[in-house]
Amino acid sequence: MNYVEMGLKIRILREEKRLTQMMLAELTGMTDREISNIESGKVTPLFSSIYEIAKALNTSIDYLVSEGDDPDKEKYIHDITVRLKNLSPADIIHISEYIKFYEKQSESLRQIKEVAVCK
Repeated sequence: MNYVEMGLKIRILREEKRLTQMMLAELTGMTDREISNIESGKVTPLFSSIYEIAKALNTSIDYLVSEGDDPDKEKYIHDITVRLKNLSPADIIHISEYIKFYEKQSESLRQIKEVAVCK
């Protein structure tokens, strides 16, 4: 189990819910220092602590302990979500259109690479 990755997931979920470490500590019966150590991956948390954190953050234990998702990806998704909330509706539409354009370009490049490999 990757405790650094789990800690990052906890921090991201906590911040999405606009909770401080102190607030999460109060919800879980832990100290803010324990929450800090878990989020930084410095300690191996007890199962009971993981359970309480999952319950407080309204997520599953499985999500917190599962590996595979790139922790940087979660960080970037969180960062983008926060930034989008501060944009005007027109800006959000422009970004959405750019993402669609980017996806089309990426698909075209993938197809070109496949053809080049086949030759």
